[in-house]
Amino acid sequence: MSLDAYCTKLLMPTLSVKAFSYKNVLSVAQRITQKESSTAYRLSKFLFNRGTSAIFCLGYAYFRWLDDLVDALDATKEVIQAIVEKQKTLIGKLYSNNIRINVYELNIYEQMLYYLVKHDITNDCYLHNYFMNMFHAIEFDSQRRYQVSPQTALDTYSNRLGGAYTRVLQAFTSWHQTKPQADDMVYYSGFAAHKAHILRDFYTDISLGYYNISKESLAEYGWSIDQLPYVDLRNWVYRTVKETYLAFRYGLDALKKVQNQRLRFLGYATCAQYIFVLEKIRRNDYHLRLSYKPSPFEKRRMFSWALKAAFHPNFEFNQIEEVFQIAANGSNKTEGDYD
Repeated sequence: MSLDAYCTKLLMPTLSVKAFSYKNVLSVAQRITQKESSTAYRLSKFLFNRGTSAIFCLGYAYFRWLDDLVDALDATKEVIQAIVEKQKTLIGKLYSNNIRINVYELNIYEQMLYYLVKHDITNDCYLHNYFMNMFHAIEFDSQRRYQVSPQTALDTYSNRLGGAYTRVLQAFTSWHQTKPQADDMVYYSGFAAHKAHILRDFYTDISLGYYNISKESLAEYGWSIDQLPYVDLRNWVYRTVKETYLAFRYGLDALKKVQNQRLRFLGYATCAQYIFVLEKIRRNDYHLRLSYKPSPFEKRRMFSWALKAAFHPNFEFNQIEEVFQIAANGSNKTEGDYD
């Protein structure tokens, strides 16, 4: 099968609908969002601005589909990059006022992209920032598979994904967030959340060919990528947890300045979700696990803390120490204790 034929096969819609009308496309996007992330779907329904949940679902479903294509184990790197390049070309056409596109020639996921771009009419807003950050992060994934990246590239990757999450919250809860506050939220809260996400999915990502440890760290500790599933990573994990926790502290301070309560709650809820992961890692003496799924009690505890932080006028932010029991330094041990 030729490269073009295989790309076409992968890009074909996998869901059957009667017709690719906007109503049907949106219905499919909502079903995908509800199936893949029921929490995100419910939050978008109750906390986003009226009418914006539909836009969120279009974006979520499209990027979920594209990310799954990039992660496809039966596709070569050449095929994956060709698919991403085709989507990149389509994005350029959609943003060009001089090129007319017949929407019915697109598959159902590309139609989600079509309607998403139609909503981004200003090309200079939080929605556009979310959209481009997500695409560039997926494009980076398509290039880095089975390769080790430098630390600067991984930090940029975390900034893009953390920034995408923060921008989508800002787009759908408050269009008038001042830029200094927004930038603080992106760099600290979003960046820290993705760093914790990397630790949570470290071994899963290795199985897919993604190495979330830098060239510099491998050289410093004398490891090769083939050794990663077997070596004792605790020195590196300890240092990463400590750096990530510090970024969360700055992120919490930035969230205090956010006046929109819905945005503030969603920011705190995200921080709570990933600080929980850091606490699990610390309790496991910095050994990484395959899963960090919270129990119902732990979910309620995180939700309760986020509510208090967002809506209680006298909430003291050092209470996070009591809720998650994380010492300021993460542990009474030092990195060298794991040699």
